[in-house]
Amino acid sequence: MDSVTRSRVTAAFLRGSPAEALGAHMGRMGGFATAAGTAGFAAAHPLGHQRAHLRLGGTGLTVSGVGFGCYRVSYRSPSHHQALVQALLGGVNLIDTSTNYTNGESERLVGEVLTEQIGGGTLRREEVVVVTKAGYLQGENYQIALMREFHSNPYPEVVKIQDQLWHCISPEFLADQLDRSLKRLQLRSVDVLLLHNPEYFLKAAHMHGAADERVSTEYYRRLGAAFLHLEEEVNEGRIAWYGISSNTFVESTQEPEFTSLQRVLETVGSVIGKEHHLQVVQLPANLVEPGAALEHNQRGGTMSALELAAEADLGVLINRPLNGYDARRLHRLADIPATKEAPPPAGVDAQLQAIGRFEESFLAQLRTELGAEHEAIAPLESFLVIGSQLGSAWRRLGSYENWCEVREGALEPRLRGIGHVMAAADGGAGGPLRVQAQDYVAQVRVLLGLLDAHYAASGRAERQAWHDHLEPVLPPSLQGLSLSQKAIVLLRSLPADPCVLVGMRQPAYVRDVIGAMAYEPPAAGAELWRRIGGAPPMPRE
Repeated sequence: MDSVTRSRVTAAFLRGSPAEALGAHMGRMGGFATAAGTAGFAAAHPLGHQRAHLRLGGTGLTVSGVGFGCYRVSYRSPSHHQALVQALLGGVNLIDTSTNYTNGESERLVGEVLTEQIGGGTLRREEVVVVTKAGYLQGENYQIALMREFHSNPYPEVVKIQDQLWHCISPEFLADQLDRSLKRLQLRSVDVLLLHNPEYFLKAAHMHGAADERVSTEYYRRLGAAFLHLEEEVNEGRIAWYGISSNTFVESTQEPEFTSLQRVLETVGSVIGKEHHLQVVQLPANLVEPGAALEHNQRGGTMSALELAAEADLGVLINRPLNGYDARRLHRLADIPATKEAPPPAGVDAQLQAIGRFEESFLAQLRTELGAEHEAIAPLESFLVIGSQLGSAWRRLGSYENWCEVREGALEPRLRGIGHVMAAADGGAGGPLRVQAQDYVAQVRVLLGLLDAHYAASGRAERQAWHDHLEPVLPPSLQGLSLSQKAIVLLRSLPADPCVLVGMRQPAYVRDVIGAMAYEPPAAGAELWRRIGGAPPMPRE
């Protein structure tokens, strides 16, 4: 065992069990993506045209023009597993995840799939570029940070934004996070580690009324300290390259949270020198938010972030390609599958009223038959409120995306909760009560179908407005594509030849995204984006 491995094993013993320590170097896939391996992968997966692949800046790695974004994926989902496998076998060879995505479950999925595919011989480690990020203290990381504070051993330089959301890029924290990431990924090394939204330091300072040059100086000092540590990680063979993922690379210089790519490059040059390994940056861009190409916030207002990235030969990853925010709303840049016709509002209201009556009578029956003090009553009282809550709100949910978030984030968990509670309460009269609960769930599902159709209809009208807006400025070869394919191909036309990260959580999404790679991006670049001019007027409901 070499000295580097020995120190990692010792650190793991100090943090956890002997078994965990042995896992610090045993049973994981070694190696990195290589220039030869990724080039060979690209040759075996042409994806339709020469520009479907790109060189990831100074790394020398060849990657697909789209990457598998892991923001909302989990190892618990069979469809997410299937989608990642399909993407890899279909020619996507860059995976982007983070320590905080689904509380570590995203990295676990990546580890499981890579272990399965590489172990089975369908992929080689040197063909696939794995990117992860560190910086957030949420979920499990937040609980660990609280426990460390309780034991008077806090992470240094933690930025506390609010309860359940802290941030840190101190070397000690980054080393700890990389340990945990490698364990979840089942890897001995990752190809790229990005500091994840370090601008939270600036956000916290602004929240507390401090936004002067001293704050800015401290921000870049902290970045410099992180870069020094990441160079050590490169030397130890745990990462190959590093960089920053920042939402504020694309903002105006007047914004208090603005991160200057120019100053980042100056900082790494001053603390490391010319032979540094900061070679990748990640930033947001989409049809609604084109600041990466059009906001001239570098070199005294003469260049965009993407132009400077191209000049510095940085690899660029674009996030949020299909979710655009403006002052009015979220724009989801993907078509909506056809559903049945939208129901008349009176039909929705009638179903809601029926559900509300059911809830009221069912709760009364539950209190009588189970007893008002039964442990199931309180949770059921919180679950059996869908009719009353939606009755006054369903018209005000706005977009199809808002409705989907309400359904998945609030309504579906309640329906699942009813089943769990009723199963636990099943005793004596519990059997008949469970039947009634199942009837209630069935009625709610009818309602959800009606609301799906209602919001899908309005969403399709919005998507058509986007198609009508884009068609006049697109070359004929792109005019028949899906909205998501148009958005992806246009992003590929931007300066710096970026890789577009797309959340491909379902196999159907994978097919759509890989299909976009068959079309060569137009050459107009930033000028084309000026002609698009942001979002079109949205139709009224």
